[in-house]
Amino acid sequence: DVLWRDFIIPKDVLTKLKDTLSAIAVIVQKLQPPMEPSPSSDSEGAWSLQSEHISMILKGVSDHLKDNTNQATVTILSPNKEVQAIRCLNIMIELSGFHVKEFTPGFLALLTKGLEVQDELARIHSVQGFTYFVDALALADPSQLKRIVEPIVVALLPFLEDSESPNMQDAVIRLMERLVIKYQDQVHTELQRFPLLPSSPELRKVNEAIQKSKGKMDQSKHLKSIIESLNHDAISVKYSALGELKTFLVSQQEWINGLINSVEDRDKALMNGLLHALFKCS
Repeated sequence: DVLWRDFIIPKDVLTKLKDTLSAIAVIVQKLQPPMEPSPSSDSEGAWSLQSEHISMILKGVSDHLKDNTNQATVTILSPNKEVQAIRCLNIMIELSGFHVKEFTPGFLALLTKGLEVQDELARIHSVQGFTYFVDALALADPSQLKRIVEPIVVALLPFLEDSESPNMQDAVIRLMERLVIKYQDQVHTELQRFPLLPSSPELRKVNEAIQKSKGKMDQSKHLKSIIESLNHDAISVKYSALGELKTFLVSQQEWINGLINSVEDRDKALMNGLLHALFKCS
């Protein structure tokens, strides 16, 4: 056996560990023990946080992100408060156990907020947090996955074509694969309304899963699906839908010409729907 005293920890690792623990301490020291024992305390013991504690930590993490949104990036050896706060959030998600389902909106909001900060390391930690969150929720309440898949994918879409941040892009692709492929049975009904993602070898499996969820579609159903995505509130979804529409128009020129010249009311309605959706995108 290797004795702990014989194990030399690199100085930079110690520094990062110290900074992370300091950030946790800042938040945890604000906690107060619950007035009454939680019903789950006997079964989970020290392995999970209590519901009351999670509420307090969420407030602390939220304050960190709110106060440090515009701070300049600092070195890895001295993480800024954004990185520290998101690390604390990720640890809390892993420790929350079945309580994770009670705080889905809070976790979702804070992790999404973490994607908006300027520091790339903080954003990558937020993507890792989404991974912890999705896995924890799949264990605690799989039925809730279909409620969070859309806001998560919408939040991640802008990073899929960000070639200037390959590390972030790779982290997002890995999370998309986990959410769309590993948990496809839980989220497939929601995926039916999604546009295909940017065409790239890295996203091939994800797009195949989305296409499988959509099932076999004739041209009319495919176009209706694209129109629905064009009408989505999120700009990132509209952008992806425009890319899918371009591919569709090129591959279905003959059918589109027939649709334009058709006198059928349903064809006219479909064409009007497309024009209206494109007008809203302009």
